[in-house]
Amino acid sequence: MSNAKHGHRTAAEIEPLFRPNIFPAAWPAVQDWDELTWHPGASSPRSSQALAIDVFGTLRQSPACDVVLDAVAVELGLPPGGPWQVELEWCDPLNSLNESQPSPIDVVLSSPRVLLCVECKFHEQDGGIC
Repeated sequence: MSNAKHGHRTAAEIEPLFRPNIFPAAWPAVQDWDELTWHPGASSPRSSQALAIDVFGTLRQSPACDVVLDAVAVELGLPPGGPWQVELEWCDPLNSLNESQPSPIDVVLSSPRVLLCVECKFHEQDGGIC
C-alpha cells in the first residue's frame, strides 16, 4: 500500500523513520504507519507530534483511558462519561472551516457528550503551520 502524503512510501519505509521516537506503549495506537500524516520533524527528540502520540497514544491503549479522560473532562468543566475515543492526527473530511490547506488536529478526544481538540506544542517556536 502506498500513500501520496509520503511520496508513495509504504509503512515498511515509514515506520523505521518514526517508530524509534515514539514511546513503545503508544506503538499500537499508530495502527497504520503509512496512513498517519507525519510531520517532517517527527523523528526529532523534540517533536510535538511524537509528544502527542506518546501521551495520547499511550492513554488510548490504557485500560484506564475512560477514567483518566473523565477526570480531565471534570477538571475542564465538561460532562464526564465515556466511552472515550482518542484519534491521532485527525483531519476534518468535510473541511468544515473551509481551510485552503486543512491542517490535522494533533488529537481529538470524544465521548457521547464531549468533543475536545488538543494541539500539542513541545519545541516549535513558530507555532507550526496551524
